[in-house]
Formats: sequence, structure tokens, C-alpha cells
Amino acid sequence: SGYTDMAIGAALVFNIRLPMNFNSPYKALNIKDFWQRWHITLSRFLLNYVYIPLGGNRKGETRTLINILLLFLICGLWHGASWTFVFWGFITVVASIFYRLWTKTGLRLPKAIAWLIYFNFFNLSVVFFRAQTWQDALKVLKGMAGLNGIIVSPNLAASPFWQNLTAIGVRFGAWRENLPATDTFVYFLCILLIPFILLTRNSNELLEKFSPNWKNALAVSLMMVAGLLLLNQTSSLLYFNF
Repeated sequence: SGYTDMAIGAALVFNIRLPMNFNSPYKALNIKDFWQRWHITLSRFLLNYVYIPLGGNRKGETRTLINILLLFLICGLWHGASWTFVFWGFITVVASIFYRLWTKTGLRLPKAIAWLIYFNFFNLSVVFFRAQTWQDALKVLKGMAGLNGIIVSPNLAASPFWQNLTAIGVRFGAWRENLPATDTFVYFLCILLIPFILLTRNSNELLEKFSPNWKNALAVSLMMVAGLLLLNQTSSLLYFNF
């Protein structure tokens, strides 16, 4: 959501208030919650100009499910004319229908479990969103499931138990040999930041209580300097493709 934060901030310089577009979507506890947080302007557009004109949820359960199907298939095609986008839309539909039926049972999961389930579902579904081809998607999913082999510490090589597991693809080596070459502490820092990100306020929530003072000015200045120094490490924005 960084690019929308920059757009919102740049617009405020000219006294123009743009709508919030991302609201910590990875904190979502279910698919409905997610789509109320993720790319909010697109969700609102599809709701007002696709879902509601089709009848929304006003014409019975079957028609509602069909409308949800059409909504997410169109959402997939909006991102690109590719079967991987269509399939991403389809599995999103399946999850939406499952969640709709689940809510009718009256059962509720603990928040931590609900978050873990949906976050991992998103990780699986987004493989099709990012993959260029079916082959790429299946390759990534196989890797995520450990079907390309599982690497464990070489310190375990002497254990008969782990030696027996080599028959099913377990092998010994550095745990990060297939990860980008960066300092090990960066990976642990990312893990340590997960609870911090989940339990703290995001930029939009901080903006609600923002007041100009010397502390904020100093923090913004330091971030601007850091940004300028890191310009050589920029990467292409995903949504630039759309």
C-alpha cells in the first residue's frame, strides 16, 4: 500500500483528500474482511457497478452466489486477460461461497486461528495471481508443499531418523540456500516484525491522530533521506502492469 500512501500524502499537500485504498489487508480474519481492506477503490467500483446492478443479494441465495461468481471472475479479468487470473478469481469465489455458508452455521473461530487460515489461503491463491504461466504456478506450489525436496540442517545428517527420510526427498544443507543472498539477521528481523505489524496501527490509522510537531518533522526528514539513499534499490510496482 506504500504507493497509495504516497499518493494520499502528495494530494494532501494540495488540500485534496484521496480515499484510503489499503487498510492492513494482511490482518484480515476472513475473505470478506480482506476485500474490505484490500484495494478498496477497486472493490467499491466492482460492488457499485457490477455486483449491485446484477442484483446483489436481493434475488435469493442462488442468484447471490452466481453474482459473487461473476464479480470475482470479472475482478480476475480486470487484472489481465490470462487463465491464471481467471483461476485466481475462481478460487476466490469458492472461498467466498464457503465463508458465506460457514457464517450461516453460527460457528466462530478464535481470531488467531481465523487469521492463520485466511493468511495462508491468500498465500496459496496469490501464486496464480503472480504466475506468468500454469507451469510457473504449479512449480511454486510444489516448492511450497516440499515436493521439490526439503532441506534440513547438516548437523542432523548423523541421525538415523533423518537419514531414513532422505528416501522421500529430505536432504541436508543450508536452510537458506534457495533464498536471496542477504544477511541472515534480515530474515529473523522479518519474523520478529510480524507481531509488531499485526498489533500496531497502520499509516492510515496514524494519520487520524497526526499533528505537526518537531518530532514528526524529524521522523519524516529521516525517512526522506533514507528513501533518497535507497533509490538505487527500487523495484517495479506490481500494479504498474495493470
